Formats: sequence, C-alpha cells, structure tokens
Amino acid sequence: MNRKKTLIASALALALTLCSWTSAFADTPADLAPGTPADTASGSPSSLSSGQENEGATPDGRNEPEEPETAELPETADVAKKPEAPKESAKEKAARSKAEKYRNGLASYMRKINPKLGKVWSRQLAQIFIDAGAKYDLDPKVLMALAQRESGFNAKASSPYGYKGMMQTSDGLARKYGYKPSSLYQAEVSIDVASRYLGGMKKEFGTYTKALSGYVYGGYSVKTGCYSSAAARDILQTRREIKAYLEKYDFI
Repeated sequence: MNRKKTLIASALALALTLCSWTSAFADTPADLAPGTPADTASGSPSSLSSGQENEGATPDGRNEPEEPETAELPETADVAKKPEAPKESAKEKAARSKAEKYRNGLASYMRKINPKLGKVWSRQLAQIFIDAGAKYDLDPKVLMALAQRESGFNAKASSPYGYKGMMQTSDGLARKYGYKPSSLYQAEVSIDVASRYLGGMKKEFGTYTKALSGYVYGGYSVKTGCYSSAAARDILQTRREIKAYLEKYDFI
C-alpha cells in the first residue's frame, strides 16, 4: 500500500515537471526557437536595404562608370573657294562675239548647201574648219569650198576610186599622217588630213591655184606643169561665194 502511494506521488511529480517545461518553451520568442541561426535573426534592416539602395551596381558590387562627355568637334573650315576667272575686257568680249558670228555664218552657209546638217553639228563643223585653217595657215573658206566640191559636206561620202570622207582623201594619205583609213569618215580626221596635205602644197608652190591643183591632180603634175587649173578656179570661185554670203547676211 505504501509502495503504491509512493509510485503515485512520483508520477504526479513527473507530470508537474513536464508541465513546467512546456510552459517555459511556449514563452520563448519564435525567432530564437531551436534550429534558427542566431546570426540570421540578428540581421539589421540597414543590411537588407543596402541592396535596394545600390540598384545601379554591377553584379560584382562595383558601381558602373559614368559615360565621359563627348568633346564638341571644331567647326569645319570653309572649303577653299576657286579663284574667280578674270573678267573679260570689252575688247576680248567684242573679239569673241565677232568670232562666234563668223562661225555661225559659215555654219549657215553649209546648211544652205546641205539642208541635212543640223544647226549644232554645222556649227561644230564650222569650228573644225576654222581651227584647221589656223593650224595649217589656210583660209577656212578655201577648206569649206574644197569640201563642198568633194562631198557637199557629207562626212560619209565615198568614191569608187577608194577616196573617203568629207574631203575625199586616200587611205595612204591617212596612214602617212598617223590615222587609220576607216577614221576618214570622221569629219575632224578628214579635214585634218586634207588641211595638212593642202598646207604642204601651199608652202611648196606658194599660191592657192597651184596648191589646189596639186591637191586634185597630185604634186608631181604641178611640178612638171602637166595639170589644169580649172578645178582650182572653181574652188576659189566657191570661196568668193562663201564670202559674199557672209557679207550679205551680216556675218562679217
């Protein structure tokens, strides 16, 4: 009986002890419960907010460098201006106007003879005759009169005897002066070859009559006196007609 009482008393004491322990654990703060690291619980609010304050930082914690300010480029220097061409004097202007009028007159005459020639081409052609005359010391009107007789100002003219172009010169003469025979169908080539040849004749024989006769019949014929001057006279007559045309229409 006494032993039974002793066991009951021991059980009651144990129950009281357990109750006191449960009460003690219930009063412990949740953040200090077993299994919660003390250092995690003690993290300060400043350490948590520091990551928010440094949102601009790079992943390794360094702040990104600010972009350097771009230096302003210096203003570009003005492009060097070309020197102005000297102004044309009144005398030079008058001379140019006279030359253009003369050229236009020659062009007008050629269009009268050959209506197929356009205004632009006839003026270019007139200038070719003028330039060739100056180069070989010949009257451009003589060259034009020769071209009128030979082809009627047709740059594509050809003969059954092998002569080509506006001035009807030979392949051999073209080669002599450094041109291909096929290029004789170009007006500027044909005029240059003929003018060079006629200029040589003029220097050798001294007069247009003999020079033109040598052009038509060959230099040897003139040297030996076995030639006719009829062709030369016709060409020189055409020269006078060209001059009369220029005077009539106030081109000279």
